[in-house]
Amino acid sequence: MANRYWVGGSGNWSSTSHWSTSSGGSSGASVPSTSDDVFIDSNSGFGSGGTITLDEQAFANDLICTSGHTYTLNHDSTFGFSIYGSLTFESGITNNNTIRFYSTSTDETVTTDGVTINGDVYFGGAGGKWTLQDDLVIVGEFYQQNGTVDANDHNISAYDFYFYADTGYTPTVIMGSGTW
Repeated sequence: MANRYWVGGSGNWSSTSHWSTSSGGSSGASVPSTSDDVFIDSNSGFGSGGTITLDEQAFANDLICTSGHTYTLNHDSTFGFSIYGSLTFESGITNNNTIRFYSTSTDETVTTDGVTINGDVYFGGAGGKWTLQDDLVIVGEFYQQNGTVDANDHNISAYDFYFYADTGYTPTVIMGSGTW
């Protein structure tokens, strides 16, 4: 497991010229994998906005956005995020991507900070558990195939809700007092 920091402002996810091993450090690090924590922080180069284009499927263990700036996470076609840990968005982001969660750990969190997911959200990690830290607004579908989603008394809004409980899959939902 390694840390990967976005640097250099706008660009394509697949470009090593936007990845560093330290905040604000030199570019040239490898593109993040499923075991790497990804940081978009105050040294990522978005002082006046910008766009990260997912020109390939984007992988991360934890995806942590704390830049304090406005920017867009955009897809090139059908690509999105595959997250194997927790997600922390920050207000000011425009996210135009589907997000797929695949953790098998029971201590993951999802924080959107008011960011609307302009795509689908999929939970599919066997034995994984994700606890919402705030409301979840999805323009597309909420799809759960495996693991536990704990709404933690927060609201979830989506175009459609799908729960897939075929042989070998055990989706569990803890709805709490939030509105679905």
